[in-house]
Amino acid sequence: MAGRGRRVRQNEGGSAGEPPLSRARVESVPGPLWTLNSRVGDVLLDGARPPDNVMLLSECLERVRHRGTGIDGNVRMDVVIQEPEFYIPDEHTRRRILSLPECQTYALVYRAVPLLRRKGITGLLQWGGADENADAKRAVRDALADDGLWNTVCSLLDIAFNAAKDAEARGKVVMSDSEAAVVITGAFESVVNARWSHVLSGVADKPLGMCVADGRPTSVWSDAEVNKTPVQLPTENVDDARGDGLELLVLTSKKGWPFTLFNTDTAADGTPFEMMDATDVVVRRESVRVWNIVRADLDAWLVRKEGPPTSFVLVGSPGIGKSFGVGSHLLYELLHYAPGKLDVVTFLVREEIYIFYLPSGGEAGRVECYDKTPGVGRIKGFWRAGKRGYMILDAKKYVDLPTNLPSESWGSIVLSSPNKKNYKVWDETNMGSRFLFINRYHAREMKAYFAWMRRADLAAAEGNAAVRAELEKSWRVMEERMHEVGHAPRYVFGERSYERRKGEAQAALNTLTTDNVSYLFRVFAESVEWRDDGTTHCLVDLVRLEGGAIERCGNRPVSVAVRSKMIDQLHDIVASDPRIFNPEHRATSNGIVFEILVLAALQRPASAWRLLQGTRALDSGARVQRRSVVETVALASIASEQFTFRRVECLYNSCRPEVVTTCEPMVLYRNYHDNYPVIDGFFVVDGHPGETSGAEQQRGAPRRTVVLLQVTLAREHPTDT
Repeated sequence: MAGRGRRVRQNEGGSAGEPPLSRARVESVPGPLWTLNSRVGDVLLDGARPPDNVMLLSECLERVRHRGTGIDGNVRMDVVIQEPEFYIPDEHTRRRILSLPECQTYALVYRAVPLLRRKGITGLLQWGGADENADAKRAVRDALADDGLWNTVCSLLDIAFNAAKDAEARGKVVMSDSEAAVVITGAFESVVNARWSHVLSGVADKPLGMCVADGRPTSVWSDAEVNKTPVQLPTENVDDARGDGLELLVLTSKKGWPFTLFNTDTAADGTPFEMMDATDVVVRRESVRVWNIVRADLDAWLVRKEGPPTSFVLVGSPGIGKSFGVGSHLLYELLHYAPGKLDVVTFLVREEIYIFYLPSGGEAGRVECYDKTPGVGRIKGFWRAGKRGYMILDAKKYVDLPTNLPSESWGSIVLSSPNKKNYKVWDETNMGSRFLFINRYHAREMKAYFAWMRRADLAAAEGNAAVRAELEKSWRVMEERMHEVGHAPRYVFGERSYERRKGEAQAALNTLTTDNVSYLFRVFAESVEWRDDGTTHCLVDLVRLEGGAIERCGNRPVSVAVRSKMIDQLHDIVASDPRIFNPEHRATSNGIVFEILVLAALQRPASAWRLLQGTRALDSGARVQRRSVVETVALASIASEQFTFRRVECLYNSCRPEVVTTCEPMVLYRNYHDNYPVIDGFFVVDGHPGETSGAEQQRGAPRRTVVLLQVTLAREHPTDT
């Protein structure tokens, strides 16, 4: 992602006035000494700085003496290098241009490095040896689709990794704390003085109904507004109703944030999403809720002296802004917490630790950056000296969280996806950790996010109908993406990220087997961990649920489209494999399992037969026992393979109540809420040969029967209704 480039160390060559990533090349000076923390971009350029001025395609055409027409030469080569076949259709010309030394450099900087970063390979440590991280490397190789370029990448990184390992083994890379620290000039002031803005919804005369304003509003959200937590898992991926007003707060730090490595230069020419990602932190209700909890714990520890601080673990779905959004917001608030109560605030991101020194004794605040190991040593030194601090740790599968930090004496919060491997060792080390869960974006928050990204166009649209129409059209595209991949800004607002995520979800659905289905149902039932291969992340969404003093969470399909495709994909599996109906696979009253499993089963004759043939009529007491509609209509229809529901509809969303006047035959109606006390769904059938009164026969009233469905594994289902 643009804006998350490498931070420049002043002791790596080049003066403070030189551009980021620059390092002087002097022939008489030995080549760079690589460490396991060296960035892949530095290694691929052998320590040289990236090109200052990117050539145009026309310049390259001139270099290879191309005199043809039909090629638009007014395109920068960093753009051309992404899709060279599109911009240079002729294979011979394309091969000659791509062989130019400058273009080979562009390929490394603008194609290989971003692909490596997207797969979590930012440094030599993540690259590993020749046999390590094979899946990520294979994905990068396939995306490059250029064997020559891939061989160059592998050769350079393998050599550097081996050299770094050898140097580490011989103890050649040893630094003291003072040598290891890099002062990030201006970073402390940039974060502490970050500028507030906000976005309001429900402004009728504004484009998109949104208004972007400077400053922090006088009234933010109440505790009741940020603490909305359902008791039961909502089965539908639909947002709760809420009033218009403040939707988002935004914090802007000109120099960026720890998560962006305080590097904003690479985002200067990026898309609105990339530029925003480098400097602007979105603060929503969920983030304020987390800060309220952390602040209350700080007050108990530092103000009321009630006991040691709590170690928190914040868990949420990928792509919704935990690390960058919540982490940066917490950092800002911690730096503004009661003066004199905290001495330092630290932020672990990737393999680096940023230490924020709060002003004390006439000394101004400052920021120092350390590699992880010396950074941990520095923190332990502060702790031994009696200093008080707070630690923010971004957990990633390729970064091992330190286990020797003073988490019992300092406050801490770990930010992680639901993959327990990210924080398992930390949790085992800190047995008193308190888990918090964060929900995805509300649809209106997504719209406000979009409005902030396009705020320049939002202002221009007030007097320009064409701009306004384009904004509305663009937002409809975003809504379609939300329908497909869910409400995660990372996968909605970036076109390439969206296409990749949509493809990953479809690929995961296409490979569903009986075992995979069983695993997904157990995930929905909260009885197994999310898998580490990424397939769960693109299909499942985490939801916070009310659980008293201890928070709990549930899981549901990540989007409306994924849920629908999942049901469609399961038809054949459910029809052919009777094991799907074992209690292990549906041993929960969870509405998700009902919707996906039972509805998929009922829509296939063979599986519906398997599901319904075990039904039996209940004793009706003194009344004359009659054959049930399941026996007389449903099973009879199944025999001729005619029993399928035409569609499935949800009735009565309490957030959007509606009046239902008619019910169609063979349409399965189910409750919007899964905690309805009596039934889970119903359908209407025609032609049940039951008794009708003479008056009904004279009026020609249709003979219809309502079949009520209640899915449970309990022996009884008591209710007062």
